[in-house]
Amino acid sequence: MNLPDSIPGYRKAIEDEARDREGAFLRLPEFVCGVRVEPLTLRRFTLLNHLGIEAGEDWETLELFLWLMSPHYTPRGGIARARHTARCLWAFMRYGSHVVHICANVWLAGQFADGPGAGSGEFRVDHTSGVSRQVDLFAAEYGWPADRVLDLPLKVAFQLEREIRQRNSASKPTFFNPSDKVRTAWLRQQNEQQKATNKERN
Repeated sequence: MNLPDSIPGYRKAIEDEARDREGAFLRLPEFVCGVRVEPLTLRRFTLLNHLGIEAGEDWETLELFLWLMSPHYTPRGGIARARHTARCLWAFMRYGSHVVHICANVWLAGQFADGPGAGSGEFRVDHTSGVSRQVDLFAAEYGWPADRVLDLPLKVAFQLEREIRQRNSASKPTFFNPSDKVRTAWLRQQNEQQKATNKERN
């Protein structure tokens, strides 16, 4: 049984996944409803967390989020910020705030497609930041300075982290792909249909 071809949409999901992973190394232009954004890096992600900024639905929060992701971002703002605001206003008028909000969050979720799981949820007090752990990982493995790690796209960092874990792990670690959702949904549907068939027979 050729599983990728037996499940509707599964092969395409795998191919799209592979293309997206390769594209992360090319630093191709990325857009949210026509507004240019930079790949999310550890530095920019830390800035978002530090400021408490999310891709909210209201104009002010979403415009600020996209500004922090803009390739023209500068703390001073100035003309670059004014042009960015005009571009966001155009996107809001053309697509509507709700659509821009959804697209921004879809883009954001894509940045974490290969990220680690949420964990067990057990409360613990950390003694260092997640930033320091990521910097330490690549410094120890590749000898990279902190600034290089901070400016590495997360899409690249997560793939390299998987390679490091696979190479250094005594047992083969288990990773989950975004395409697994297509397979899981199909298998769940098959199980439900089988249960319904068995119920009718009984």
